[in-house]
Amino acid sequence: MKNNYRIVFMGTPDFCLPALSAMVEHGYTPVAAYTQPDKINGRGKKINFSPVKTFAMAHDIPIHQPLSFKDPSEVEVLKALKPDLLVVIAYGRILPKAVLDIPTYGAINVHASLLPKYRGAAPIQRVIIDGEKKTGVTIMQLDQGMDTGNIVETVQMDIPLHMTAGELFDALGEMGAKALISVLDDLPEKLARSTPQDHEKATYAEKVTKEMGAIDWTKDAKVLDALIRGMYPNPGTYTFFRGKRVKIHRAKVSEGESKEAPGTIISTKDGLTIACGKGALTISSLQPENHKRMAAGDFVNGYQVKVNDTHSTAKPVPSARRLAYQALYDVLEKDAYSNIVLQRILAEYPLKAEEAHLLTELVYGVLRKYNHLLWIIGKLSTQKVKKLHPSVRILLAISLYPVSYTHLRAHET
Repeated sequence: MKNNYRIVFMGTPDFCLPALSAMVEHGYTPVAAYTQPDKINGRGKKINFSPVKTFAMAHDIPIHQPLSFKDPSEVEVLKALKPDLLVVIAYGRILPKAVLDIPTYGAINVHASLLPKYRGAAPIQRVIIDGEKKTGVTIMQLDQGMDTGNIVETVQMDIPLHMTAGELFDALGEMGAKALISVLDDLPEKLARSTPQDHEKATYAEKVTKEMGAIDWTKDAKVLDALIRGMYPNPGTYTFFRGKRVKIHRAKVSEGESKEAPGTIISTKDGLTIACGKGALTISSLQPENHKRMAAGDFVNGYQVKVNDTHSTAKPVPSARRLAYQALYDVLEKDAYSNIVLQRILAEYPLKAEEAHLLTELVYGVLRKYNHLLWIIGKLSTQKVKKLHPSVRILLAISLYPVSYTHLRAHET
């Protein structure tokens, strides 16, 4: 006979939905669903609900969206629900002891890795990026650590050769749902048989970032293939062709070796084949900057790509003058701090020493003399300075500063 547990569900993204749907289907409908607060996106200030909130609304499950459990009143709200168990999947917050102590059976979590390996935020992406052959789902008891609790149940799977993170996301979501129902059907016994993790074998799956997606063609083609699949669909990988960013959607390792320099296009037949530090990679689907996704063959024809064209590892570095304009606009029109803006630009672009010096001189020099530069512009212009567009004022000030105040020649900027 199935127990009528009072279960509170806590989760936020799409990965939660197979488990939440299975709970409803098997008679474990939560008495409440906790999820992250709504997000407001875009200029239209559109309110976006989390996938869990959308599901809960459709199934008449009461919704709670506390900003924090540090507020004692939120802990009391949870206590009032009298939960027997918390089921937590990618909720987005570490639960304090005051929350974990409330339910009769504590809290269990569905984690998308074979713990203790790949604790943390991005186990699905990281196992593919790292070239792992197996992964799986772990049902564990939550404690105050990050994925450190006792293991209740583990289910594993082989990772197919060409699987992407998006495909693995779906597979593990379904696998996690089945494992969760198995645990709920035999909860007291499963919890009693839980085992501690071997913390010495723990590894961590740090969150993936957009910056990780930059393709370094000097690396092994197999490493790049794993990176592309592990970062797909989000945040994605990219390269640069003729100064424009190109997002890579699908690629595979090519047979044979290449003697060409890394980043060189060695074939446009059956895709776009590019030489790597070891081996070569054939891209079959990509997306040029400001365009829709397309097949590699369409890209080759549309952009008249030829063998021996090259892909760049890094994005083009703008001139010191352009970067100075960018920095000054942020400072003068957006009230940014000049030192912070400069630090960000210098960290983002690998400038040579003389270019970095020129950029710094232009930014700080124009800021020091800005009012006097505007006075000069006013004397030379047929329009009043205040009527000039801010961008025009800044560009004129950048052009005048080397002439008026330094030994720098205007054309050097």
